[in-house]
Order: sequence, then C-alpha cells, then structure tokens
Amino acid sequence: MNKKLEAQRKNGDKVAMQFTIVMIIILTAIISIIMSIIAFCVIPNKLFLKIGVMLFVNAMIIIGFLLPYNQLRKARIKKRKKDNQDEEDIKKWGFTGKLLDAPWVTHVEHPIVYESNLPVKHKFYSEWLIIHEGLIIVNPGVSKVTKDKKTVLYDFDNQTTYAWDGCTPKRLFFGLFIFGTPDGKFIEQSVYKIDKNEPASKKLKKTTKLWQRAFHASLIHDAMCQYLHHIPFEKVIFDQLFYDMLVKSKWWQPVAYFYKKMTSWFSPESKDNPYKNKKMKLDKKNIAQIELFRKSIKSHKK
Repeated sequence: MNKKLEAQRKNGDKVAMQFTIVMIIILTAIISIIMSIIAFCVIPNKLFLKIGVMLFVNAMIIIGFLLPYNQLRKARIKKRKKDNQDEEDIKKWGFTGKLLDAPWVTHVEHPIVYESNLPVKHKFYSEWLIIHEGLIIVNPGVSKVTKDKKTVLYDFDNQTTYAWDGCTPKRLFFGLFIFGTPDGKFIEQSVYKIDKNEPASKKLKKTTKLWQRAFHASLIHDAMCQYLHHIPFEKVIFDQLFYDMLVKSKWWQPVAYFYKKMTSWFSPESKDNPYKNKKMKLDKKNIAQIELFRKSIKSHKK
C-alpha cells in the first residue's frame, strides 16, 4: 500500500480509537455509578462481592464495545482488500477515502443535492462527493475519469447507495445495540434529490424525508469527512457548515454548537494533504446539469 495512504489509515485508526475510548470511559463511569448504588443497596454487606460485581460489569462494558468494533473494522478492511478498492480509487482519482468503521444507521439510494454558502472557488470531485461552486452533491452516481485525471463525468441517472452513521461517534454493544451521539427526534425534512426518471429540466426534485433531525447535516458532513485529507480547504469550513445545517433544522443552538466543537476536538485537521485533485475539472455536460439544478432550487425558494 502507498506509504502516504498507510500513514493516513493509521491516523484514522488513532482518531477512531479515541472515539471508542471516550465512549467507553463515559459509559463505564455512568453504569459504574448506577451499579455501585444497586450493589450497596441490594447485595448483602460483603465488600468483596460488591467490588467483584462492579469489576465484572466494567469488564463486560469494555469487551462489549471493543469486540464488535474490532470485528466490524477487520471485516471492512478485508472487503476493501478483496475488492482492491484502495488501489482502484488511487488509480482512478489519485487518492482514496478514509475507512468508515462505525455501524451504519441509515442510507440514501439517490443523489442528494444541497446549496451551501461555501465560496465558489472551492471545488472537489470524488466517488461519493461533488463540491462545485457552492453546490454539494452526495452519492452522485457512477463516474468516469479520463486517463490523465483532468476531467470527470458523472452519470446522475446511474445511481448508487450511500450509507452513514448519523452523528459520529456510534458504536455497537455486543452487536445488539447501538450507542452514540443522538441524532434527534424524527421530523419531516425537505431535501433535494436527483430523479433519474425525469427529463433534464425537471430532474432535481424537492422531496420530504422522515429523518431524525440531524440526518441531513450529518450526511453532508460525513461525506466531507470521508475525504478529510484530500479536500483542498480546512476542516473548520465544513464543521461550520455542519453547525449551520443543524441550526437550520431547528436544533437547539447550544447543542448544535457542542456538536460542532466535538467534531473539532475528536478529529484531525486537514493539513498536509497527501493528494489533492485541484486540477481535475468537471465535464461540461455535468456543469450544464448543475446550472439547471441551481435554477430548480431558486424556483423552489420563490
């Protein structure tokens, strides 16, 4: 494997383990307090028995999180190697996305389009993410890159499926339950999707999703974090976008700010990017389609 890619993967391992350790510490502390109260109130007056119960519970918590986490990560690494995914991505794009090691909780089966306030100079093209002059498309569909890696053409009608874990971190407990960052209550949210069955002028549809409140923001943020070390601008920019989208979805502002700070504290900065595709351009056909998407969004806002 490419040395820079290997270094990136190790860095991703470190951050993922930080998430897991923090969750284990917090949950162990909470459950230990609860078990201590129960043990000292219910169990007969035998100190060693009480301590033994507490140690057993703590050991089960640690094993319960680390075992499925390790199994899931190994399974995904094995699949990537079997599919030769890293090498194929580097051959096609010049880089590869980070390994996702959290349990997926939801998915989309069509491209999702979002008009952001990102500066128009920011452009990025990859397998799962397009950023073009402020317009963001997650799960854009099958793509073709020219041999010189200078132009990419997306087929928005040849659609794929993108899964994510909502707000990170989330971890499995003995493969039975998912613990992690809450995504809020279920609400109806308006999103833009690309409908493959419509003509070009009507392809962008405004639809309603019954999603947990943070799903839309986490979808955009997770796709960007997947290419953290390759997107040619600082992570603070899309952390702010994540916060703005949470607030727009009527998330309580102090909680949205806390979520934003957590993404800053427990993830690496996008510095010293080993690969950047600044020189890659979007095919003229896609540029024309994106302009139609912009017009559709403007018409819906009127």
